Amino acid sequence: MTLRLLFLVLVVIVLALGGVAAVAAYSTGSVLFFIAEGMVVIVLLFLIFFYRRIMRPLNALANGLDILRAQDWNTTLRHVGQSEVDNIVDTFNHMLVRLKDQRIRYEERSRLVDLLIQAAPVGVVILDFDGSSEVVNDAGHALLDASPGLDTFLHGLARGKTADFITNGGSTLRCSCHSFVDRGITHSFYIVEDITASVSAAERAAYEKIIRIISHEVNNTVAGLGSAFDTIGFVLADIPGMDDCRALIQSCAGRARSLSTFISRYAEVVKIPAAVLVDTPVGRFVSRSAPFLQSIGAQAGIPVEVSADDDVPAAPVDSALLEQALVNIVKNAVESAASRHDGSGCVTVTATRGADGSAVITVTDNGPGISPDKSRVIFTPFYTDKPMGQGIGLTFARDILSRHNARFTLATGPDSLTRFTIVL
Repeated sequence: MTLRLLFLVLVVIVLALGGVAAVAAYSTGSVLFFIAEGMVVIVLLFLIFFYRRIMRPLNALANGLDILRAQDWNTTLRHVGQSEVDNIVDTFNHMLVRLKDQRIRYEERSRLVDLLIQAAPVGVVILDFDGSSEVVNDAGHALLDASPGLDTFLHGLARGKTADFITNGGSTLRCSCHSFVDRGITHSFYIVEDITASVSAAERAAYEKIIRIISHEVNNTVAGLGSAFDTIGFVLADIPGMDDCRALIQSCAGRARSLSTFISRYAEVVKIPAAVLVDTPVGRFVSRSAPFLQSIGAQAGIPVEVSADDDVPAAPVDSALLEQALVNIVKNAVESAASRHDGSGCVTVTATRGADGSAVITVTDNGPGISPDKSRVIFTPFYTDKPMGQGIGLTFARDILSRHNARFTLATGPDSLTRFTIVL
């Protein structure tokens, strides 16, 4: 029962008692009737005074609670004419002003933080209390969409830990897990940074130095050996009965030349010239490269089908460098398709228009496929699972595509086909 209702019940009881007393006094015909009537009037005046002094301040405070519930920071309470209550009203109004200022500052800072998160060049993923993604900025969406398995990798990362995730395209993403407390609940959030450029630069600087040292030492030694073998072979040519020796010397000279060629292939990786990008119709570029790409498959008995859509847009490319990259990619695809024992291996090269208006080149083979773990290390310099491989073909292609600012992935899909996709 509310105070207002209790007050009304009190008024009714007082009036009833006053009425009973007045009737009783009136029946006696004495002066008590007038006394009773006077008492009733006095009690009513007191109740009115009581209402103004007690009920109105309580109503004002109740209105203040309603203001707090509604979070209406623009409304204030009015004075009720009582110094004690007016002091409470002033304190309440001052508190509302401070709450309003704090709310404005909080919203401004929250807005600033949101803008900073959205504008951040690194991916930011903030989790809700139940572990679901609550906030993901644009960079985070792009990285998650382009990196299958990244979401699972992040949720398996412990708080305070940092680890690198290698995508199917050979990109390196540095992921770190942090936490903060909001409303008494600890939330996790992840920061994902693409460090591919810095890692590639460090790798390139390291293997360039190694290759230069090895190439210099081996070529100098091989050149001396080749000259010595030629001299010995020339001398032995005039000596009868030295056929076996001459054959051995010729074999050693041939092996020296093969070693020089082997080392020269590594040296080519560090001699890639700067890309001169020129707007080029990508469809025509792929069609023009078809005969040479098909000849690569013909040497292994693998058909290479090349096609280009009519609406493939132009893109800034260095035709000579991009063709070299495409040759290495197709060569790997042909070798993969040739490993099928049923003789049904094939490779397709297509040029299409992407959904975003980009030019897309896709090299597809039906070989044994690439496991997710292998797809993340296949672009590492010198990595190879082939007995006679050197591990530089895809490294060479990666460096050229990076100079074109191209996005690329290499993975085996659910249809068991392996695709090397280049987005220019």
